[in-house]
Amino acid sequence: MSLIHSSEQRFETFVIAVECSSKEFSIVTFSSCGKYLAGCTIGGDICVWDIKQESCVMHEVIKNKNQICALAWNPSGSGELGYCDLTGQLGTIEGCIPVELNSNLDGNDLDDDDAQSKVSLKISELQPPFQPSATPQHLQHRFMMIGYGLDMIGYGLEMIGYGQEMIGYGREMIGYGREMIGYGRKMIGYGRKMIGYGRKMIGYGRKMIGYGREMIGYGREMVGYGWEMAGR
Repeated sequence: MSLIHSSEQRFETFVIAVECSSKEFSIVTFSSCGKYLAGCTIGGDICVWDIKQESCVMHEVIKNKNQICALAWNPSGSGELGYCDLTGQLGTIEGCIPVELNSNLDGNDLDDDDAQSKVSLKISELQPPFQPSATPQHLQHRFMMIGYGLDMIGYGLEMIGYGQEMIGYGREMIGYGREMIGYGRKMIGYGRKMIGYGRKMIGYGRKMIGYGREMIGYGREMVGYGWEMAGR
């Protein structure tokens, strides 16, 4: 990784071997003394390099491994780093540079023969996102509205679920209705056949009535013939 560090007098170019992480670095920031460089990756890695020695002196990965969107050194020169991820969670890393060098952050150089430094880390727990005690008063109403909005989204999803169930029941009722229509059409077919048979029977009945009337006529004629025969 090539870096350009500008000061009032000159521009300096550094080449640092990035072996602590294979992920892409999104933010880098120099310490106030200009001797250390802190960087963070899109995968939640935080690294600190010693510019002079061109080596990594600290590498940590935050627990949730979310992308870090802000990284800054403590301006007091204590060697503390503060960071914030995309979910709004804040955290700090204390003692992220060698402890013997913390007292020299004002710019005093150390000899190369100094005893080997040792890193002492203290990583704070990430605060829960939108924690009321950590939210500025003038922003709390926004987070409350976000909470209400999430509740409404939950209720809306439940209503969508109920609606989908009702659609399912409605489709079942439509299926039953279509079956009943089919049965009704069959019954209409049977009814029409019965009507046809009934009409035929009416026709046969009318013919029988006609035959009966003819028989009555023949009978009356026979009665007349009988009276005539009896009179003779």
